Amino acid sequence: MSNTLANNKPRLDLEQANQYLQGATAPAIVQWAMNHFGERLILTSSFGAQSALMLHLVTQVAPNIPVVFIDTGYLFPETYRFAQELT
Repeated sequence: MSNTLANNKPRLDLEQANQYLQGATAPAIVQWAMNHFGERLILTSSFGAQSALMLHLVTQVAPNIPVVFIDTGYLFPETYRFAQELT
């Protein structure tokens, strides 16, 4: 079995990652993800109740992270306004 992915990126050692991330603070987890995934890392959001907190937390560590809006098609008009305000 190959030790690399198709794009020649090293495989993630899940045991080591779990040991490092267990009990880590939220900013430390985001920093770890940025260090390991770099520009491939994105943040998804449906702009629900906890979205502002998560967006704030992640952008404090990764201010240029792309945010992908998950529109389920069942969102309230207030949700769209909230997303627009946060944007």
